[in-house]
Amino acid sequence: MENSNLKAKYVYYCDENLDYDDIKKIKNISDLSNHVTEYNYGDLVAFSDYRDTCTCIIGKKGKLISNPDNSGSGYLSIPFSITKYLKDAVSMYGHQDLCVNDIDLRFNDKFILENINTKKCKILKKWNWKIAWCQTELFVKFPNGKSNSFNIKETNSEKILEWFKSSEKEQTKFRVKINLENEDLKKFKEKFGKDNYQWLSASPKIPNTWSEYNGSSGGGSNNHYSITHYQGPIDDKDILINNIKDFYQGFNYQIFE
Repeated sequence: MENSNLKAKYVYYCDENLDYDDIKKIKNISDLSNHVTEYNYGDLVAFSDYRDTCTCIIGKKGKLISNPDNSGSGYLSIPFSITKYLKDAVSMYGHQDLCVNDIDLRFNDKFILENINTKKCKILKKWNWKIAWCQTELFVKFPNGKSNSFNIKETNSEKILEWFKSSEKEQTKFRVKINLENEDLKKFKEKFGKDNYQWLSASPKIPNTWSEYNGSSGGGSNNHYSITHYQGPIDDKDILINNIKDFYQGFNYQIFE
């Protein structure tokens, strides 16, 4: 295992103008020996100052691993080929000096052990879950091909396992559209927090077995609309429908099944 106690940093950041052909020839940190004399496993090399579109991570034996950019927008992603040798990848990359979009994690990364596992349920290697830390969310891809994002503050290993087991049951989905205008919008903001736009993320409680996805939204100073998609096992559908009705009672909303 490599040392996770060291904070990852940029050891080369566009220090010299290199053309595209020169960059393509650089495969190892040793190819930058004229510019980089000290580095640690997992440190970063950036060939562009536009986000992390041309950033590499230093791997085993100095090999440069290209940023996989899972966001598709030039943000930094730390792949499992790097983090499989780290015990605490989140501390190494998730600090304020770096702007990391997502970090692939081992099943027993320190973050998982201290923040996700419970006494009754520990994520096991044999489950073969693909786990990624995404700032406020934990993204998990399961062996059955299903995947879901879980709010880190609200989830744990038991809830994630429950979602996975339920994903193999018969599924259903529907969407909810809410229209808020004038006085209704004012009341909604007052009820769910008008400061810091907290009302924009206000939503009904959903069962652990279900997922919600934001659809289109828009509006102005006196109106707002949003569409939310829900998907999960038929068994818990009525529970969610009732929660939605209670949550939006008194406001203009529609449920499309």
